[in-house]
Amino acid sequence: MIMSLLLLPVPTLLTVAAFSFLMIRAKRKSVRLFNAFGITRGDGRLFPWSDFQGVITQIDVNRRTTNRYVWRIELACAAGESAWIIPNRVKNIGEVENFISSLPGVHLKIRA
Repeated sequence: MIMSLLLLPVPTLLTVAAFSFLMIRAKRKSVRLFNAFGITRGDGRLFPWSDFQGVITQIDVNRRTTNRYVWRIELACAAGESAWIIPNRVKNIGEVENFISSLPGVHLKIRA
């Protein structure tokens, strides 16, 4: 009896928890601000431009249409840290992409 009562709520709760974890992680790692000092992430950490090492563009393929799209842009910094730009969440993505293309350092495109 108890197992049948938990059959629907437990998987639903686990799915909601996993989705919430991923959303919070993305918000913390995403870029909040570019300025003269460096990159500020959503968690408040500032990465100075002197620690900037390059850009990694993660590309994925839509399974239904087989179109390629930019899934995430990572701005790599020292000590293995990075700040993310998620194109679907940025209103002025054209301006941001122009700024990123002008940044010095390595620019890699990889398939996720």
